[in-house]
Parts: sequence; C-alpha cells; structure tokens
Amino acid sequence: MIKFKKNILIIICLLILEYSSSSTAQEKINFSCETPVMNEYLLDGQTYTLVFDEKPVVTIYLIFFSNFDYRIHICSPQIAKFQLALYDKKKKLLLKEYCDDHEKYINLQIKSNLAAILEIKQLNEIETLPGEIKVNVGFKENKRVQFK
Repeated sequence: MIKFKKNILIIICLLILEYSSSSTAQEKINFSCETPVMNEYLLDGQTYTLVFDEKPVVTIYLIFFSNFDYRIHICSPQIAKFQLALYDKKKKLLLKEYCDDHEKYINLQIKSNLAAILEIKQLNEIETLPGEIKVNVGFKENKRVQFK
C-alpha cells in the first residue's frame, strides 16, 4: 500500500511539473502582437497575416510609391527569431534585417515607385515552427519633397 501511495505521489508531482513547464512555454508562444506603434505614420488599413507551413520562409508582395516614407511593422506571436529581406522585382536585395524578440520595425524612404518582395525567414536551427507573421505598413508624406 505504501509503494502504491509513493507511485501516485510521483505521478502527481510529474504532472504538476509538466503542467508548469508547459504553461511557461505557452507564455512565450503567446507574445502579444498588439496594434503597432506607428506615431505619425498612417496605417494602410490592412494587417497582412503570413502563415508558415512546411517551409521556413514566407513572402508578401508590396507596392511603395515615390516621395513617401514608410514604416513596416513585422510581428509574430510564435516565432521569436527571424530574418527579413526586401527585394525589388528583379530579386535585387535592398534591405536585410534580423529580429530576435518577436517584432521589428523598419523605416524606409522611397524616392521612386517600387514593386517589392518582403521575404521573412525563420532562424530556428532545429525545425520549422508552425506559426504566423503579421505585417502592418504605415506611410506618411515626405515633407522634404515639393509636390507640384
């Protein structure tokens, strides 16, 4: 009977330990991607959600117009470390940035119209993590440019 009670006690302790460690992991997974801080930038009205499946890379096509400044906010509740690259339509690299804490802001000054590809790659060495990336784009008129 004492051996049975010890086994039950061990099982209960293991379950408590497993529950507490999984709740800690769950807190890390549930990073909050709240409304981004855009300050003087006006959101374009969309939140783009890109979903990772088997591949560790997702892409989105974006259009930027000349004489505007842009702020891009990239955030993932599940993926902490990622690399983002901005290419022109000929796949010429324009910008490469890294994130190691779930979210990143990028400010751009665009001098001519640009059709671009934003590529986001997970930096997890072990395996591709399931999850999503949220992208918000804000813009403002470049005050240094004189419009006719």
